[in-house]
Amino acid sequence: MCDAGASSFVWHYFRDCLYNGRDMFGFCCGLASIGCWVVAQFPQIVHNIRTQSVEALSPWFLAEWLLGDTCNLIGCILSGTQLATQLYSAMYFIMMDCIMVVQYVWYGTIARQKERRRSSRASRASRDRRSSSSQAQRESNGIDDAAGSSTMSHFTRPGAKTRVLACAALVVLAQSQSQWPGSRTPGGVRLLQEASPGFHSPHREHANWQTLVVAVHWRHWRSDWSYLAGSAIGYLSTAFYLGSRVSQIFKNWQRQSAEGLAISMFMFAIAANTLYGLGIIVRAYSWGVLLDSAPWILGSLGTVGLDAVIFFQWKHYSGQQSRSLRDDSEPLIDANGTV
Repeated sequence: MCDAGASSFVWHYFRDCLYNGRDMFGFCCGLASIGCWVVAQFPQIVHNIRTQSVEALSPWFLAEWLLGDTCNLIGCILSGTQLATQLYSAMYFIMMDCIMVVQYVWYGTIARQKERRRSSRASRASRDRRSSSSQAQRESNGIDDAAGSSTMSHFTRPGAKTRVLACAALVVLAQSQSQWPGSRTPGGVRLLQEASPGFHSPHREHANWQTLVVAVHWRHWRSDWSYLAGSAIGYLSTAFYLGSRVSQIFKNWQRQSAEGLAISMFMFAIAANTLYGLGIIVRAYSWGVLLDSAPWILGSLGTVGLDAVIFFQWKHYSGQQSRSLRDDSEPLIDANGTV
């Protein structure tokens, strides 16, 4: 619960405590960040649907972005120090990432395979129409061959061979277990014996003392572990975020083009990450809180610079393409007959 003076509306709907204008400004930055992310990836999703292609996107960009958002959500939950708006935005990020990953798999793999199968069926049907008479002869010969080889078909199929080998392996395994019954069980027997109430062990009293110490300090250790794990996962998410942008920058450089990228997605990402990091910084009233939020600040503001690099790549390659098209459209000989 919040202390006296907090906004009851914000607490009721967002589980966040706002006491003054500074808190409200940081909270509004978080909401504005979520608003930017709501629409950020839609341009790229719509572009992929229209072009039926994801050629411009790096698979590592999508995978690392999804992993970064997943780590971000897990880190927020484990650390327990993040704002409600951070949790809501992290969950939404994962949903949008999954949509883009599904698009990449569909347009990049499944649709291509369906097209190859469709082309293969069309070419096979064309060959069948051109050689209908020879095909009929081959089918008649195939019936005779099938009658002669039916007795061996069960043993020559790859699936049958696999089943025979599997059965043989099970028989060998069963024999080995019957011949060496103690090969896997002595350790388990000793553990069961030591765990039984009537079994005497010279280290039993020492083990009970250790159990008592662990029980006393368990609650404090669990809290420290959750905090450390949350911070570590937060830094891991930062590494994924930065790596995703580096992968896309490298992809653009390889292609010498940014065609196929919805640049508005990266513009919205710049705005969203700027607001996201600003909202955290504004509401950090001490260096300790700021250090606790360092992974998420680095993950948001760090990607702003890399998204700016992608934007300048898009500007550079788009300018090159427009100049190339303009040069190709200019006539080699002008109206006066000069070159």
